[in-house]
Amino acid sequence: MSKKPNRRRTAVVLTAAVAVWAPAGLAAAPAAHAEVVDVTYECATKIGDRGAVSPVDITAERKGDAYAITMTFDKGVSDSPVELPKGVMTPRADLVLGGDDQGTVQVKGVPNSAAVPAFTPIRIGTLTGTYTPEENGTVTFTAGVLTVHALGMDAAVCKPAGKPLGPPGRRGPRSRR
Repeated sequence: MSKKPNRRRTAVVLTAAVAVWAPAGLAAAPAAHAEVVDVTYECATKIGDRGAVSPVDITAERKGDAYAITMTFDKGVSDSPVELPKGVMTPRADLVLGGDDQGTVQVKGVPNSAAVPAFTPIRIGTLTGTYTPEENGTVTFTAGVLTVHALGMDAAVCKPAGKPLGPPGRRGPRSRR
């Protein structure tokens, strides 16, 4: 049985932090970026449990009254025992909100643009989503559950395990209330 990650410690190490303002003050809010950090995932798959480490980068860029969130994986976190034809695999992930907001934001990827050979790591690529702040403050985005939907089912559900490896993310400026 795996240990549940310490969310507070994880949020300090792997986050993109951004000072957010409610719509009236959003124009002054900066983009945020964290250092690329290795995240250890424990994956439950249809063919058994797997583990992998992937470098992950999370960014938040202001777009009007919201933030465009981008989560990028530098390498795959699981593999498939069968070839995945073009267009049958779509990743999604939940980012855990911290700081002055709580909950999750979902980011999604596009279907695979080429076939994935059997027994090779599934490339996750870039996942995107939108976060709309409702109050002023600093919000962090931390890697949460990653789901790989393939061949009509959730073929792999991966949870971050332990503390991410790498430098801590930079924190964004705090808004004035």
